[in-house]
Amino acid sequence: MFYGEFHLKIDSKGRASIPKELRDLLLENFGEDSLVVTKSVSPGLHAYPSSEFAAFKESIDRQENSAEKSAMKLLMLTPATKVALDQLGRLPIPRSLRHYAHLNSDEKKDIVVVGMENRIEIWEADLYQQIVDKAASRLQESPDFLSQFGM
Repeated sequence: MFYGEFHLKIDSKGRASIPKELRDLLLENFGEDSLVVTKSVSPGLHAYPSSEFAAFKESIDRQENSAEKSAMKLLMLTPATKVALDQLGRLPIPRSLRHYAHLNSDEKKDIVVVGMENRIEIWEADLYQQIVDKAASRLQESPDFLSQFGM
C-alpha cells in the first residue's frame, strides 16, 4: 500500500517525479513500472497500478445503471491512460490530464504526490493545501468521531 506526502515539482515537459519509496512499492507489490493515470472527482489525478485500476473499473461496472455510474465512467474511466515511468522515476502526464489538474501553467509547478493506499494521487500544491485544510476543519467539527480514535 502507498503512503506518504511528497512536495515536488512538475517539469516543463509535464513529468512528475514519483518518489523512490513509492516506486519501490510499485515494483515490489505489483511488479510494475507504469501506472494508469486518470482524473479524480476534485481537480487532481489518481495513478493506479494496473491491477488496482482493473479492480476500480470492475467496482464501477458492478453498479446498477444510473446517472452517477455514467458520470464516473465519463470522468474516470474514459480519460485513463497507462503511462510508464522513465529511468529517472518520472511519470509523463498527458496534456489533457495536466490541464484538468491545473498542472499545465508555468507559474504552477509545485505539486504534491500522495500515497493513498491503493493509488498515488497528484495534486497542484495550492489546491492540495485547500483540500487538506477543509479535511482538518471537518474533523475539528466532529469531536465525537475523533474520540473513537482516542483523539
